[in-house]
Amino acid sequence: MALDLGGIAKGWIAEQAAQILSDIPGPAPWMLVRYVPGGLPEGQAQWPVALEDPLQPENTLTTLKVAPGAIATSTITKRVWQQAGKNRHHIIDPRTGEPAVSDWISVTVIAPHVYEAEVFAKALLIGGPQEAEEIIRHSGMPFTYLAVDQEKKIWGNQGIMDYSYVNTEANYAN
Repeated sequence: MALDLGGIAKGWIAEQAAQILSDIPGPAPWMLVRYVPGGLPEGQAQWPVALEDPLQPENTLTTLKVAPGAIATSTITKRVWQQAGKNRHHIIDPRTGEPAVSDWISVTVIAPHVYEAEVFAKALLIGGPQEAEEIIRHSGMPFTYLAVDQEKKIWGNQGIMDYSYVNTEANYAN
């Protein structure tokens, strides 16, 4: 078994690149990465971030309004394949060494830093609604999440509605 820090490492690198690029005059280069160290679109108090529908990627599920900071999404609907007749995906549950089995298919986390958003998006996706409150309680870090299940029901912790521009037909839980 190997430990893949790809998403976390890429998030950390993106945050470092955004910090460096934010000092360069000209158009907002940090728009190319998922971390916004400062600055906002002219006349805006937050960045609008369209959240892809995990079951119909061509559609937007909702649009979030995010202040400078980080946002990361983990999903089991991307990077999928068949192996020995079984559907597989890239999010591995460390407890089993197998692709995670969860009630949630996508989790988006808004946090102060990319590495935090990446870590908690994966942990919440693996833990699902059964372990979400425990993960939040033990984290000791401020973050907000939005999760989507197979029926497109939207779950989230306290304050997620403060980030949403568009209320979809989905139901909010927690």
